[in-house]
Amino acid sequence: MYEFIDNTFILQAKTDPMATIEIEVGDIKQPDFYPQVKIKRWENEVNFSARLIHDADEASFTEKDGKIKWQNKEIKADFYNIESCEEHPEGGYEFEIILEDKPKSNKIEFSIRPKGLDFFYQPELTQEEKDAGAYQPENVIGSYAVYYKECPPNYVGKKLYRAGKFCHIYRPRIEDAIGNWTWGILNIDVDKEVLSVTIDQNFLDNAVYPVRHAAGLTFGLLTKGAVSMWLINASFAASWAEGAVGTAQSIKAYLENQVSSSEVKMGLYIKTGTKTGTYVIGSGTDAWIIPSWDNWKELECLSPPTVSAIDYWICVKSTDDFRIYYDTAEAGKTALTQGYSSYDTWEPINLAQSYNRIFSIYCIYSSFQAAWAARNSYILGQGIYVS
Repeated sequence: MYEFIDNTFILQAKTDPMATIEIEVGDIKQPDFYPQVKIKRWENEVNFSARLIHDADEASFTEKDGKIKWQNKEIKADFYNIESCEEHPEGGYEFEIILEDKPKSNKIEFSIRPKGLDFFYQPELTQEEKDAGAYQPENVIGSYAVYYKECPPNYVGKKLYRAGKFCHIYRPRIEDAIGNWTWGILNIDVDKEVLSVTIDQNFLDNAVYPVRHAAGLTFGLLTKGAVSMWLINASFAASWAEGAVGTAQSIKAYLENQVSSSEVKMGLYIKTGTKTGTYVIGSGTDAWIIPSWDNWKELECLSPPTVSAIDYWICVKSTDDFRIYYDTAEAGKTALTQGYSSYDTWEPINLAQSYNRIFSIYCIYSSFQAAWAARNSYILGQGIYVS
């Protein structure tokens, strides 16, 4: 349920203190209501707002049954929460634009204000990727994956950032009153602070109005990547990230398997190059035989090693087929080898290929401070003084 404060609607979309999400509709810093949505994650460490650019004529707004409606003479906007479903398993939020009549322009624009975020355009998969069994939902083609720009590490009992994904802004599917539809072209210009959706002019000329989702900004509150790929036979996949000062306790990855009983292990490597690394002793995990699975899986490091704030490869390797999830990102973020021959050992790696992807995998640390506090608490509980 929304809380209404100063002409602004506030929704606590996720209340887990480790991974909070707050939605603000309107602008709490302004006295009037504006057609704007703002998403805040991790207690507002990072956020993103989008405000419809429109003619400044008289407008009205209402709220009923969990849906906020704004409109002026030419355009409408609906704001509503998306519950967990097959298309959006972790839920989402919709900022829907509705055209009552043919618009003057085939481009709808929003002013945007990002805080601490990177936006990664998601191109269509290549034919080679499709032939290899990679899967990309249609609304992900031409979409944007949004990540925490300088994502903090994941510490035991602290905020859960996972691989740093903030949300996914999907390509809008625009539909008229009798079911004809087309894909909109989504573009985000961070430097100019403008988000736009371009609609095919022929579609607008022939549409039966009203047209819904004319700029359906669907914010999927995903924590995993939006694309999955098969790793065939014995494989080794690695995604690099800056480590943390402390102890590496476990590694967690989003994996899928419905065909075979592949066995996987996870571990850390010090990053020595774009495809090379040396094993961090003790970071390897026990083997896990993947059942029918489509979820995050955490494996404990066998001998949790002390690590520092340098670059590491966070890795998963297998004996057989499975799927791993990713988003397209900056160049050289991941590397992998298919047909990997050293599953049973943790020798230095020199992987076959690097990619501009972020795999859905991350490390969980315990800090020195946390470990020391836990030790002191245990000893003091026995009546022993620790200076």
